Amino acid sequence: MNQKEIKAIKQSIVESSALNIGYFSGTKEAIIKAEPMLLNEVMAGDMAEYLTQLAREGKEGEFDNVFITEAVKVMKYSEFKQVASQFFSYQKTQSEILAEPIEIKRSTFLALQKQAAENFKETETYNLRKSIESITKHLVSNGKEAIGFDPLSEELVILNNESDLEPFFDEGLISDYRSPKTEIELIVETLYDRLSSSQLNTIIQEIDGGSGINAKELEPENLVEALNGNSNGVGRLTDEDIKTINTVIASDQKELIVHDVYGYSQGEYWPLSYLWDKVEYPNFSHDQIVNYLEHEVGAYYRGSLAEIEFYDNNNDFIDAIQVDQEEMWLNPIEKVRELTQNQNFVDIVTGFEIQQEKAKGVEITTAYIENYQVEKTEHGPKL
Repeated sequence: MNQKEIKAIKQSIVESSALNIGYFSGTKEAIIKAEPMLLNEVMAGDMAEYLTQLAREGKEGEFDNVFITEAVKVMKYSEFKQVASQFFSYQKTQSEILAEPIEIKRSTFLALQKQAAENFKETETYNLRKSIESITKHLVSNGKEAIGFDPLSEELVILNNESDLEPFFDEGLISDYRSPKTEIELIVETLYDRLSSSQLNTIIQEIDGGSGINAKELEPENLVEALNGNSNGVGRLTDEDIKTINTVIASDQKELIVHDVYGYSQGEYWPLSYLWDKVEYPNFSHDQIVNYLEHEVGAYYRGSLAEIEFYDNNNDFIDAIQVDQEEMWLNPIEKVRELTQNQNFVDIVTGFEIQQEKAKGVEITTAYIENYQVEKTEHGPKL
């Protein structure tokens, strides 16, 4: 299941309780094993007294339901992902099912033994096809896709669409999917935390139409109410309100950036917001921040955040870079070159062709790779 679906299960548990969603025997133990500190956190929380009472009365079923629900509430996504399969609404992938312990029969053993013998028939120092299959498959596809290859270093690039990822939450980011507050409430909370009373007074007077509210009466609720009134129930700041706020905070070298990110279902979108401090981060740009909101935070919200992984010619993992799957649709190899600043990377088909040239004794250099691609573009592959 993807991030969006798993987060939906988590939200359902929080809203409806674990019992209403359904969970397998041993879920409580699985949670404690995965994150031992959650036991202390839950037993020190709001439900601690009630949980203690249930334990004393021997109501194990009720205790488990309350404990599991409270644990899920405080879990991060990465923590919940470890135990998501314990709940009934989680749908296991074929690879997860195949990864579970199975009884090894003689027929299965003989089939595996035969496959192992086949795998060792090839004697080449480096076989690209074999590496791709080793990394991207285990009986069935594991969600990894080979997208690039450096014929010079024999480095393989894999797009991992099923990574358990969270974006980098920059300190300027206002949006927080974990918060029950609306986006407007989060923006106002940030403004009250980082602006002076004079600036806040000016903003609310401008936005509230000079209603007579003075600095002494200035409360976050006033500004939230005024902004909500202007939004007509849409839940995002109007362009005029954003302009008003930015006019006031421009003297402090700050800028409020609001960017709408759209999902894949009709009507699904998130107004993400960021407060840019230009003094603290002079090397940032407006476009860079919008790109961060769209392709990192936004990709996480809509479930398209992925990872490109790099492997050496021994199939050992080297490094990984987060990427929005949407940026990989048109020309993935160009995106890989941009991110790595390595022009030697070629698409997999070209990689196969150049490896066959190398097998014939051709010396592979950066110039050769460049010329090969130019000739292929003009005349088609050599082989």
